[in-house]
Amino acid sequence: MFFPQKKWFTSIEEAECEPLAVRQLRLWNQDLLPDGRLCRFVNLHSLDIRWCNIAQLPEDIARLDKLRSLHILNLPLDTWPHWLCSMTGLRDLAIRGTDIVDIPQEIGHLVNLRKLDLSNGYFQEIPPELARLKKLKQFSASDNFLASIPDELDQLPGLTSLNFVLNIFAPAERERLKAKYNRTRLLRSRSIHV
Repeated sequence: MFFPQKKWFTSIEEAECEPLAVRQLRLWNQDLLPDGRLCRFVNLHSLDIRWCNIAQLPEDIARLDKLRSLHILNLPLDTWPHWLCSMTGLRDLAIRGTDIVDIPQEIGHLVNLRKLDLSNGYFQEIPPELARLKKLKQFSASDNFLASIPDELDQLPGLTSLNFVLNIFAPAERERLKAKYNRTRLLRSRSIHV
């Protein structure tokens, strides 16, 4: 199917007028995201949800098989959506500015991720299962409550950008990370911010 324009639809109501044409949907400042309406956009490629006053995301997002980019920003979420790690087609995931504390081990199922942004939150630990994301190129977990980073991140061969600034690393851990990633065989093309 040919889509001549990259148009961002900005409401569910607008998108429902042309459900098959919707490839990009931006839902900002919404008070309600009703379950069952998003799955109508079967060609949706990018979904950007931010500044919404919702405590839970609709589960039908998980049924968007063509979704490649999901940005969840500044929502009052306090738990990781249980269905999110089943979305193995995602390439770009941003969960920023939420109240979520725990990243599930199942994040390792998102094997097609190339870009992961978990900044500006309350995350306290990066699970070692993140090392299963062999296609990951960019990873940011800045401005969280991380005290350490798992050694398994060394196993990400394509990683070119790491950002861990504004965390609660002890000075010794910060220096260990800088030394470790500055010595890494692949760092010639990497940027790291600790």
